[in-house]
Amino acid sequence: MSDVIKLNETVAARRRVPIVLLNTDGSPATGITISAGDLKITKNGATEGNHGGTLTEQAAGDYYYELSTGEVDTWGFVRGRLTKTGLQVSRFEVQIRDFVDQAIAVWDRVISAQNHNIQNSAGRILRTAGGGTQVTIRSSTTQAGSTANTIKLDSGASSVDDIYNRNLVVITSGPAAGQTRRIVDYVGATKVATLDKTWVTIPGTNVGFDIIAAPVSIVSDEGVAQAGAAGTITLATTASTSDDIYNSALVTITAGTGAGQTRQITDYVGSTRVASVDQNWSVNPDVTSVYAVIPAGEQTSGDTGGGVSVPSVGEIASEIFATIIDGDKTMAMLLKALLSANAGKTVRTSTSPLTYQYLDQDGNLLFTVVYSANRERTTVTFA
Repeated sequence: MSDVIKLNETVAARRRVPIVLLNTDGSPATGITISAGDLKITKNGATEGNHGGTLTEQAAGDYYYELSTGEVDTWGFVRGRLTKTGLQVSRFEVQIRDFVDQAIAVWDRVISAQNHNIQNSAGRILRTAGGGTQVTIRSSTTQAGSTANTIKLDSGASSVDDIYNRNLVVITSGPAAGQTRRIVDYVGATKVATLDKTWVTIPGTNVGFDIIAAPVSIVSDEGVAQAGAAGTITLATTASTSDDIYNSALVTITAGTGAGQTRQITDYVGSTRVASVDQNWSVNPDVTSVYAVIPAGEQTSGDTGGGVSVPSVGEIASEIFATIIDGDKTMAMLLKALLSANAGKTVRTSTSPLTYQYLDQDGNLLFTVVYSANRERTTVTFA
């Protein structure tokens, strides 16, 4: 392996190359000095020229040649050939390298799951340092043809439809650098990925991008609508085929026609992917509309159509009135005292179960509170 010297090295001791000199009979040569023409130097394959450095003896047969600054000013290699009467021909070679360029090349190397996944390696540690599990699926540059809410990937991107769906695409170079969007649809034949919302700056041609494996999404479904009407939206073909699966969820248009609108799904037909919404759209969705289906709860007590159950107003009030706020005193007892102090009226109408009616200043019934036997629970009925 050749020695390596830094390009334009200024420290003389770092420009030294070991060389062995032997007499023609093979014995170590001593007391050797060189004159013009004894040692020829070539820089990176150029024509040989006379040497410009110095030869120093260290021991019998062992020497070093100290290259001149003019012999290390060219990137590549330097070769020396020493021919002198009475000596065997001796040669040496040294590499001249710019260490800064090498460091930059290492720094700029694309770190990917395919190339940097050896357990405990520096590459894998760097790749996963951001969150421990981040995986770069693809790194490349764009083709021409990106639009307000699409990006045209490189020609070598996958030809499989929807393979990048629900992952993140990050712009890494150019005026659009720093933007991140979620891929909701991908067409392998055209290499076009449709995104969850519009770009601030549309990426141009030969712009760097990374596709990163996204964390679990909170949405139930997302994609590009197949169609839309006054009170419906036809979800993408990748949506669920189960009837009513999205009932009570919210559907929001994030890009394309009708962007910014949100409605609640009241009915869903899996075979057609048609979702009916609680009120007509201000602008009907169409085939350019990017949507997201977000889980949401019912507005009233109970759970119908797959929504998240939410307590009724009465149930919430009962819990509030039963809340212990001071020893064995409940919120209801505090309210009784407040009403009395403000000229309202509280009437006990039964002792078993213990029941109070709360009246306003004019004697009108506001609500009735019924206590359980241990006074830890109450029911509230509003007039």
